[in-house]
Amino acid sequence: MKLAARNGRASPYGAGGRNACVPSPLYRENGAYHAGRPMNKTQFVRELQRELGDGVTPRQAERALNAVLDTIARSVLRRSLVKFRGFGSFSIKRRRARVVRHPENGSKLFVHESSTMKFRPSSRLWKK
Repeated sequence: MKLAARNGRASPYGAGGRNACVPSPLYRENGAYHAGRPMNKTQFVRELQRELGDGVTPRQAERALNAVLDTIARSVLRRSLVKFRGFGSFSIKRRRARVVRHPENGSKLFVHESSTMKFRPSSRLWKK
């Protein structure tokens, strides 16, 4: 194995260090590990445009995506549950008010009640 010098030390990963040559097989988000890298909206729009075909511009693909996301958000807020068979369901999760400890000084803090959107994938989606 050829070793590249880095900061006066030999590194089996090359001059850029471990993270420069070897992409991480897992990334961590919200305490959970996931395979691959997260996809941002721009990347998703490009993928959607490719899937829809040659006649669709990136702007049209983005407008379509925004329309779908806005419709899901409005529907969840009105009905509190939106289901797509074979894909999953979107719902509102309510978090109760609670007392937590400040991480630095340990003092007690009151956190108000809040709501967040939750996605639950279908078992069919998990099997893919």
